[in-house]
Amino acid sequence: MQYGRRQGNLLIPSVAGIWLIIFVFLSYNAFVLWHSYNYYVREAGNRALSLVRLVEQHASAEIERTNAALVEATDHLQSDDFVWGMRLSERQSQKISAMLFERQRRAPGILSISLTDKDGLVFANSLGVPPGNSLSNRKYFLDLKAWPQTVPRVSEALYGRVSNRWGIQIARRIDLSDGSFAGMIVANLGLSENFEQFYQTIGLGPNDLISLRDADNRVLVRYPVRTELLGKVIEGESSSNQKIRLGVSEQVVLSKSPVDDVERITGIRRLQRHAIFAIVGLERNVAMAPWYKELRQAVYFAVGALAAAALFSHLLARRVQMEDEFLHTETRFRYAMEATSDGIWDWDLATDNMYFSPTYFTMLGYEPGEFPSTSRSWIDLIHPDDRHHSVATAQDCIENRCESFSREFRMKARDGSWKWILGRGRAVLRDADGRAQRMIGTHVDITKGKELEEKLQQLARTDPLCEFRRIPAT
Repeated sequence: MQYGRRQGNLLIPSVAGIWLIIFVFLSYNAFVLWHSYNYYVREAGNRALSLVRLVEQHASAEIERTNAALVEATDHLQSDDFVWGMRLSERQSQKISAMLFERQRRAPGILSISLTDKDGLVFANSLGVPPGNSLSNRKYFLDLKAWPQTVPRVSEALYGRVSNRWGIQIARRIDLSDGSFAGMIVANLGLSENFEQFYQTIGLGPNDLISLRDADNRVLVRYPVRTELLGKVIEGESSSNQKIRLGVSEQVVLSKSPVDDVERITGIRRLQRHAIFAIVGLERNVAMAPWYKELRQAVYFAVGALAAAALFSHLLARRVQMEDEFLHTETRFRYAMEATSDGIWDWDLATDNMYFSPTYFTMLGYEPGEFPSTSRSWIDLIHPDDRHHSVATAQDCIENRCESFSREFRMKARDGSWKWILGRGRAVLRDADGRAQRMIGTHVDITKGKELEEKLQQLARTDPLCEFRRIPAT
């Protein structure tokens, strides 16, 4: 029982040690995953920033290039051209239109250039369209008319009435010499020609996006193209919305689009001279794919480690339980052997190792363990006259000529006397050829019985009454 308690006491720290190792292992893996997660988020953010800077520089350059074309065209105009406006002579109108066409030709990507008077009526354009079209309701016209400004206005995306293509309008205010509003010059900058073709070269994923938006989060440009979103205000995209309305110059946010429900790591950058924001969104699942792979591997390792720890703990507990049960069985067996006067033996023929119970030797006056644990200890103690037949009887059982055996023989006691022993045995394990691999048996001291039998036989030989009884009746 003390051994069982000792094994039970060892079980608790052993299992605790296993789970402590697992805890340390899982904690280390969690730390590595956390560090790896931050690394991939940082790398994705840096890539988004790098791309959004490129997009911002391109957009700023396109606007400035268009503005330069408008300034150049303005230099070829006279104040009277705007004063006369719709009343210009046909010759002057054609001359101005030709000049505008030349400016458009020199600036690839500009779909048209138009001039309006102070009332927003188009009196000349690069496409040769008859005058009279009104732009007076356009927000960029109303803004230019409302107050003097030198910075061009950038409109929302519009579908051209003449060009039949999507574009954003870059417009400049034209003032008379007294500073009063004379009209505007406006260029239609094509989205496909100036933005989409460039964005195609960046190498985005299928769910990545590029967008230009104004301060109200209104879509000016979007790639991949979705024309139904052009000119629309995107609501519900809280992270990027907030950053745009705060007017941040550059920022990386995690946002989820209400349009396609895709979560993206988004870079935002304000254009240098305009309240326009370049946005590049990288799909989070793709950007973080290497980390998700590491996470899956870590989960597999963790599950495997937990399963192994649980199995090992179970096996360890089961082993302790089995050892405890074996101890109890062994104790009961020992008590049973001590309580009986029979000697018990267990013979492993493969190794010639024999187990002898204490009574096996004490019945002969020897001490337990006094002889080697081999078959010679049994054979050498047998009386020479009985040895051959006793060994032959055991050999018959070994060779499978009988399942068990029982034989009487004499064994030498410590005091030199000979004790009669009844030996029994049987094979409990045989190999494929039937040869015994393990045998067990008992020795019983029958000396007193044999002595009584001998006395009776001697009495029968010397007692006249016994002789008389042997005379047959006539």
